[in-house]
Amino acid sequence: MGGVSTTFPSTNPPEFYAEYIGTCLLNPILASTEYTFVVDLGAPQHSTLPALNTGDFIVMGIPDCNFPISGSDCKDDDYEVIGRTSVSIQAGTWQESVTIEIFSENDYPAIMFGYSCDTDQPLVFLLDEVLVVQG
Repeated sequence: MGGVSTTFPSTNPPEFYAEYIGTCLLNPILASTEYTFVVDLGAPQHSTLPALNTGDFIVMGIPDCNFPISGSDCKDDDYEVIGRTSVSIQAGTWQESVTIEIFSENDYPAIMFGYSCDTDQPLVFLLDEVLVVQG
């Protein structure tokens, strides 16, 4: 897996910070084909982070497999958002089997995922058990 990430001192995160994880796929996402993205999401507990991670978790189609993608800025407008779901996760807990329906207008050999930038607070996520299947 590749991705976008920036580190910051644990006691002083920047005002806005976007973090994504990306990966090249064994088989590409094909245009006009439905897929299901399933992931376990967690919210870390830290004094500089919100007690409740609430926002939209998105999946973006990436047109090539050139990871990492630099920057800590929003990527929502740079790539096609091919899936989205709202989540609300209490700090220090996990939400299992978060499911996102994926549908794209283009073929993509890679995906990138994380919180949408439509939030007014920095959100950090933990993840496990990522699965992408057709249908």
